[in-house]
Amino acid sequence: MPSEARETEVVVVGAGLAGLAAARELRRSGRDVIVLEARDRVGGRTLNEPIGDGKVLEIGAQWVGPTQDRILGLIDELGLETFPTHAAGASIFERRGRGAGRTRGVGAGRRVSAGLHPPPARRIGPGIRVLLLDRHWTDARDVRG
Repeated sequence: MPSEARETEVVVVGAGLAGLAAARELRRSGRDVIVLEARDRVGGRTLNEPIGDGKVLEIGAQWVGPTQDRILGLIDELGLETFPTHAAGASIFERRGRGAGRTRGVGAGRRVSAGLHPPPARRIGPGIRVLLLDRHWTDARDVRG
């Protein structure tokens, strides 16, 4: 965690796509913004995991339904990719290392590709600083110090 103190007008907690989009809009309106993120990366639920041979498994992306116009607009504006998901038949899912059953309807929309190059903080706009925290803030006492 950076040790320097810094004043700012707005603090955005969370460097997922929503937090980064909020920071970008605030910055566009002339506000001084810092984004705080507890993970060691930005992007929220968008996440790729290399599995070898140049292949990547998308393990954290979000499904986007066909009526979610605002998020689809943001995805398009940021130059992210979506791809259709297989929706026919039943999906098999696993929970905590053991089979958990079948379900229908999961994946009825499109998934957002987490292959973000450059990372989302660079795509979102200049003048936005993201601080990666070295621990989670678990309650208000952590914020007050």
